[in-house]
Amino acid sequence: MDDKKPVLLTLHEALRLDLIEAYVAREITLAEVAESMELTRRQCSRLIKRYRELGPAGLVSRRRDYE
Repeated sequence: MDDKKPVLLTLHEALRLDLIEAYVAREITLAEVAESMELTRRQCSRLIKRYRELGPAGLVSRRRDYE
């Protein structure tokens, strides 16, 4: 993650970022994150792992084409 490119998030991704940052700061539980995102706890754990590895860029949909 050396090259720090600006990340453009959709509103949906930005809301996910807020929830994940609250979870990382221990303000809410994983179950609350999952319920708010309407995902399973396992899928939320995967998103959180990508966030920890890549930062906000890890939350950008991989289905979007940027090239």
